[in-house]
Amino acid sequence: MWELDRCVCGILLGTLAVLDYKKKQVPISLLAIGGVLALCFCIGEGPDGQTLAGGAVGSACLLLSKVTGEQIGYGDSIGILEMGIYLGGWNLLQVLLLAFFFLGIRAGICMARRGFKKEMCIPFYPFLWMGYSLLWGLEGFL
Repeated sequence: MWELDRCVCGILLGTLAVLDYKKKQVPISLLAIGGVLALCFCIGEGPDGQTLAGGAVGSACLLLSKVTGEQIGYGDSIGILEMGIYLGGWNLLQVLLLAFFFLGIRAGICMARRGFKKEMCIPFYPFLWMGYSLLWGLEGFL
């Protein structure tokens, strides 16, 4: 249950979440470390269709970042791409579903308080980390 690769991924995501929350940006060095680790874990198990599907979802997020003029930051999209390579397509989609669910709750709270401005920036890594942690915690129950 407590596998090393999952712990490393959780710690890296947690670190990125804290930095994203405090600074509203993530260091490229941590993203590079995450990419190398994702490839190492992928190569260790051997790439399969799920790895390719996860990479495709991450690539679509990168394209979406480009098309929207970085409304979704490149750092977020690179992290999603790396998670897709590591987790695979279906697990990544589950993490994203949970992350967007929590993000929607946060946005609803902001709107209810009338503190939501068009220029407002909500960091996404904390929600990715919450989605990953919840999915990992519920793994034995699903």
